Amino acid sequence: MPGDVVPFSPRCLEPPEIALYLRVGYSDHGRCDRLMAADEMPIRRFVFEAGNVQRQSSLISEARRRYDELVLDTTAAELSAIGCYGGSAKHAPWARYDRPLEPADFEGAKGEALVERIAEFAVAYGFTAVLAPAHLLSGEERWFKIDCELCASLRRNLDRRGRQDIAVDYPLIIPEEMLCNRQYRRIIIERLRPLPFEHLWLRIAGFGIDTSATRLRRIILASGQLHQIGRPVIADRVGGMAALATTAFGAASGFAHGLEGKERFDAKHWRKANAKRGFGTGRMIYIDALDRRLPVSRVRRLFETSETVRRILACRDQSCCSRTEDMLETPERHFLRDRAAAIATLSRIPSGLRAERFVAGPLDRLRERAAQAEGLRRLDDDARGMIARARTRLDRSIGMLTQLYETLGPLPLATTPFARIAPMRGSEPEMRDLFHG
Repeated sequence: MPGDVVPFSPRCLEPPEIALYLRVGYSDHGRCDRLMAADEMPIRRFVFEAGNVQRQSSLISEARRRYDELVLDTTAAELSAIGCYGGSAKHAPWARYDRPLEPADFEGAKGEALVERIAEFAVAYGFTAVLAPAHLLSGEERWFKIDCELCASLRRNLDRRGRQDIAVDYPLIIPEEMLCNRQYRRIIIERLRPLPFEHLWLRIAGFGIDTSATRLRRIILASGQLHQIGRPVIADRVGGMAALATTAFGAASGFAHGLEGKERFDAKHWRKANAKRGFGTGRMIYIDALDRRLPVSRVRRLFETSETVRRILACRDQSCCSRTEDMLETPERHFLRDRAAAIATLSRIPSGLRAERFVAGPLDRLRERAAQAEGLRRLDDDARGMIARARTRLDRSIGMLTQLYETLGPLPLATTPFARIAPMRGSEPEMRDLFHG
């Protein structure tokens, strides 16, 4: 699609760094605390959801001591959705317990009061950046107009407090079909370009770790158009090969996902009252050769099948997991070290070669390992089918990405992100006073 390709822009000599953010889930802080205490936390950028901040304050304090980047997610989108506002998000100081937030809650005097409370909260906890209150777009003009005004209002409020050092980021939460609509995309670019924010967080409904090759291609091309806004783009709630491909091809400057999830954004339940949520299946572990997460118990049984299975699917980095049991006992440690290493390797590749080398290198090696696993004899039918599906998806993704590179050449990269660091501020009593209930 020649009309959708952004013209080449000058690149700096130093390869741009890819940013990796960790979204700290409701129960993730304990494991993160332990990794930090053991000096085994390789991530230096974190996202905390407002409703979880009080229970995660010890991790936030330790991350501030390390001078990490701390991003506050106000969860305004969840608090405004009938299917989400009753979860952990309801513990945010600006939430309502009796109903979702409505447009009127974000407009006029109410909107100013809400923004003031967010700014006060961010200052007290020492956050270095705040995701401006924003909502899942559905084509309604009112929500988008409100969100743009809230972004500007939050910036003004922080500035009045003398906290120009706390960045405001804009979360664009959007269905895939709207992002890929050229006319609507132009409206987004025109509206967002003049707003006072630093990073654009792109959360696309239906996009994530299990994305098909066709969808991945569409999103890489559509997301690349957002470079016209001139800000770093963070692919939010995206994991696996899809996250690496999105950054390798320059559509995003970095990505964010959870310790054990938040790797795909699905908004189907947001508009349904009392929506039923799936429950966890125990501790999960990411298997890169299959590009998917599996329960640790299932992986253990798989590894017990034969030494060949372990050789193909288990961690191969001796500096990460010296033995297979290390990977199974501390899957979060393995996962974070593996992700950090993959990002570091990708970041060292020169801009013009990044996409080509990603496809011919890491992605092709994953496909080769999946093919080796599929050829194993002592697998049950369920495992064999799972591996076959993983290989098929990798084959299709590699074919699509290769064709994309050969057709368009090196795509221009999104603006390089930078870490936002702030000194320690606030005190625990002040922080607790900010919560209601």
